[in-house]
Amino acid sequence: MHRIFFSIPLPWGSVPVYAYGTMLAIGFLLTTWIAGRRARARGIERQVVTDLALYAVLAGVIGSRLAFILFDLPAGATIADWFKIWEGGLTFQGGLIAGMLVSVWITHSRKVAFWKMADCFAPAMAVGVAIGRVGCFLNGCCWGKICAPGFPLGVHFPADSFVHEYHYMKFDELWPVAHALGYTETTIPFAVHPAQLYATVSLLLLALAIVGWEKLRLLHPSSEFSGKSFLGFLGGYSVIRFLLELVRDDTPPYWAIGSFPGLRLGQILAIATLMVTILLWMILKRHASGIAEKANASGTPVSDDEGKNQS
Repeated sequence: MHRIFFSIPLPWGSVPVYAYGTMLAIGFLLTTWIAGRRARARGIERQVVTDLALYAVLAGVIGSRLAFILFDLPAGATIADWFKIWEGGLTFQGGLIAGMLVSVWITHSRKVAFWKMADCFAPAMAVGVAIGRVGCFLNGCCWGKICAPGFPLGVHFPADSFVHEYHYMKFDELWPVAHALGYTETTIPFAVHPAQLYATVSLLLLALAIVGWEKLRLLHPSSEFSGKSFLGFLGGYSVIRFLLELVRDDTPPYWAIGSFPGLRLGQILAIATLMVTILLWMILKRHASGIAEKANASGTPVSDDEGKNQS
């Protein structure tokens, strides 16, 4: 954990440069750069991508923070805690909804097909979120469950970390788990899974998978429709997030009944996102098929915006 990279000295004091915010900024720049390159190859002006990315990320930060405040903010938090974004606390799905709403507005005003633009951001967003999770690791938030003391990937966060505070507050509840894993001493914090870095690796692999999938799809262009890559990202992210929540321990489970441990908020939202993704896939595929059938019946070739790039 390295919460502050460095401080900028000023005549009246110093300004800390937080690792979390820095990694978010790097993730945003990488996302915009990758999406811009992909957009140019699809005939979309880079300036449109830059404008969309800027407005979408601002809306995304607000939306993800609001989702965190509504569902994840610890009990007893004050209004001032709502704005402490440098301590972490962004729920991706909330930001995704807000960012997509703004993106619809931007693409409509610039007369660019929304799903065509969304495909440009598919692997780019995976890379951006992956870099953001490195910021979570450096910040010490979004930590994982206790792992065995000899687990090679286990991480010991320092005494001033969120993990230390959590293990101290929940010690009576966590000690039986830790003892069963092989701990014999009560020194806290215990070693935990680096869930943040698991997410980073998984999302980078997802980005590569999307690019490779696009190359394979060139072999069957007749089955293409705009939005396929972006929906692939949403579906892949949903599966990754659901599985990662199995090793995360920073949020409480809901609906725990009997032996059923319940689901964490991230898992609930992942299921909802996956269901919406499947629904959108069916709608876009049917729409593209309908346009292709009409074109074949009339003998008129399908234009790029009518078929593959419908908005």
